[in-house]
Amino acid sequence: MRIVLPVSIIILTSLILSYAAVVEHHNISVEGCLGDASLEIKGSTVYIMQDDDDVTLKITRSGELFINGQQVETSKKGKRLLKDFNHQMRELIESAEHLGYEAGKIGVEGAHIATSAVSGLMEVLFTDLTIDDLEEELENEAEKIEAKAKKLEKKAQKIERKADELEELQAELKKQIAELDKLEWF
Repeated sequence: MRIVLPVSIIILTSLILSYAAVVEHHNISVEGCLGDASLEIKGSTVYIMQDDDDVTLKITRSGELFINGQQVETSKKGKRLLKDFNHQMRELIESAEHLGYEAGKIGVEGAHIATSAVSGLMEVLFTDLTIDDLEEELENEAEKIEAKAKKLEKKAQKIERKADELEELQAELKKQIAELDKLEWF
């Protein structure tokens, strides 16, 4: 009997739900394009904190940049890039949050299959239900979940493309704003 899929989904779900819970508060740790930094979104403002350098960036929706509370003067192009960065970062977080929610729903369905498998085994033992019938029933449910998971994977790929675009924007910001270029981790 194929119970590996439901168990895998349960494990994946617990990981995704813990991620989604963090994103919901819009205070996440970011590794990779921002080094080892923390990201916080308050309203329409993006805060990036780098504890090793004791640096806090504040990027407003209107394209203003503050480093450790001091406003940084930028060109019109720099301001436009900061606006785009703010917007794309908030959009990326929102998309990831939505993806986590959808993944959690799929995980609950997977958990339901696991529960059905356990109760189905009891039915096999005490009723006319055969193991083949149970396996077919579970496989049908698993196929439905798998189809939903594939759709979710496509959404995840879109989010990945958004993250790549944000990374390109970050590189452009470093070119345009000297104060950001000085920060090795940005």
